[in-house]
Amino acid sequence: MPPFITTPRSVPVEGRMVQPGEMRAIRVRTSCTVDVRLEDGSMQKKTLQTGVFGYLVQRQGSKCLVQLLNHTGQRALCQVPYDTLDVGQLHSQLRVIHPSLQAAQAAAAIAHRRATDPAGRALIMIWNSIQKNKDILKEVGLRVDVCENILEDEAEKQKCLNVLLASFSNDVWRVLNTGLPLEPFLNLPKVTPTFPRLKANQLLIYLRLYTQPGTTRFAKYGGRTIREFPFMRQTEHDAATADITCVSPHYCEARKYSARDRHAIPMMILTDSRKSVMAMAEMTLCCLLRTWSPIATNFSPDSVTEALTSGSMSHRLLASTFSKIVDNALEKTQYPLFRGVGCNWNCPL
Repeated sequence: MPPFITTPRSVPVEGRMVQPGEMRAIRVRTSCTVDVRLEDGSMQKKTLQTGVFGYLVQRQGSKCLVQLLNHTGQRALCQVPYDTLDVGQLHSQLRVIHPSLQAAQAAAAIAHRRATDPAGRALIMIWNSIQKNKDILKEVGLRVDVCENILEDEAEKQKCLNVLLASFSNDVWRVLNTGLPLEPFLNLPKVTPTFPRLKANQLLIYLRLYTQPGTTRFAKYGGRTIREFPFMRQTEHDAATADITCVSPHYCEARKYSARDRHAIPMMILTDSRKSVMAMAEMTLCCLLRTWSPIATNFSPDSVTEALTSGSMSHRLLASTFSKIVDNALEKTQYPLFRGVGCNWNCPL
């Protein structure tokens, strides 16, 4: 992982605390051997190899006090000659530069009749783009191996995409191909105590919508369940929403909407599918309707600082990179971008 995923800590120096925002990023340019103070207070003599990263805490004549970071997130303090370092920006000015993404070409023809519909073209382009950028996604933490065997085998890929296309009900598919206004989604059948009822070999992908009548604001969340009665999973969501100690982005956003304006909608049903296909199905809905939380995908200067502090930078880098790949795929197929505030934090893959 990139070294900036670990944030520096405040360091006491000459009667004051040097704060992370005052420190500059550094990289060791010339290998040197120094005495290093570890986090447990012990001292060790270490050879700092070229390329080691850290932060400059204080310039001290021809030397400087630096806080080093290793690949596991551990920190250490040491004095190093100033002329052995490359010195960069202040920690407070760090920004995220996304890796260069590759544009996918149109996917090979898929036999299913839905493949030429707007949502079908978008679905196929999404998975083609994921396949094209799988090496980049691996680098930022996506477990592409979950579906890699499918994506790298053209016959398996087409078989899987046909399964995904067929898993939407006719009513749901119609709504996904009408420009994506909110109202048609709210007119779809809802999850009830008795509907749907799944067989032991079935999986449901559902959409939760949170609305505010009289306004254009709404939130969205995609999930999955194998419960015989998926309503039970929805009651768990409702209980977590009511519990103020549940502080996930999903439930914090859901609390902004009244209980009567929370809707659970069956979207896809898969039968006798492998775990990898199940994960791809949930991913498909989250991609088509862009249900990821903006907290996970946005990288404003303030959010970068907060992510470094909370330790969520690696997750946000993955979510942000993935979101860019998906949005590029949707735009390339001219599929509308569904509005609303996303609530998904984790990635099904």
